[in-house]
Amino acid sequence: MAMRTFFDSVERPAQAARRIATSLGIEMGAAHDAVARSTGYLNWRDLMSCRADQPASPLTDTLSADRRRSAMATQIVRLALELNADIGDLQHVFSKSYLTFDKDWSLEDSLAIRCAAWELTGVIHHDPSRRGAFVEVDLPGAALNAGYQCADNDEEPWIIYDTTFGRCLHTEIKGPAIDVVPYVPTRLWLPYGYWTLKDGSQVIFSRDYFPLWRIADGEVERVDPWLRIEWSVETWFKPLDSSEWASGAPRQAALAKLEAHGITGLPRLADTLPCIIQNGRRRIHDGVADLRDTHA
Repeated sequence: MAMRTFFDSVERPAQAARRIATSLGIEMGAAHDAVARSTGYLNWRDLMSCRADQPASPLTDTLSADRRRSAMATQIVRLALELNADIGDLQHVFSKSYLTFDKDWSLEDSLAIRCAAWELTGVIHHDPSRRGAFVEVDLPGAALNAGYQCADNDEEPWIIYDTTFGRCLHTEIKGPAIDVVPYVPTRLWLPYGYWTLKDGSQVIFSRDYFPLWRIADGEVERVDPWLRIEWSVETWFKPLDSSEWASGAPRQAALAKLEAHGITGLPRLADTLPCIIQNGRRRIHDGVADLRDTHA
């Protein structure tokens, strides 16, 4: 059982449960019990009866960034296991639940928390003999030579790097990437441009032209990456005569677009990394197809 968290008011866990139930389409009772168990109680009734026994626990806002993000990832994994929910969907709703925190998350928080959750669930690790290993590859001159192995040890090595996939030799894998912090590949979350639709709404899309976010009437929502979008105008963040999109001015323009609309979370496209790794995929398109099947 998780370490018990004491609340100064039942409204905080109740609000988190309401948000989770509404967003994930589950019964309120299940959300109540999941929130209670994830914070160290047997069930919601136990939380209600014990909440006044001790002073309120400090919020995770008081912790260092690393410890705070680790605590958030642990909470998300516990809730996902309790509800049999997808880590990505749970993180998205949890980030606005304010269950054990008051501060809004930054994009950097969301990226670090997702990596920590993937590590907790074994999606990514440092065992080079298995898919999901975060390994260092001998790539002379590369700015970033660490990525995730998408094949087992007896298969031809395929690596998903920050912005691309790549094939390599077994002898080129130097071992676990212990000097590099695990990351969410940029290709799975950084905007490449946006579509303007006939109704004036916009859909931000990725480097592979998968939809990420829909912006309409001042509201922002995550978009299923397998959806086909009928657009009128297409706008890119990079110049037409340049191939660079993930650094420099194009990256800053993409980040500015997210900031302008208050987007600090991760799109559903980021949820494809576990599919890509676990199913040994060689293309993001295949990971998207796998993710679609899990939501069918």
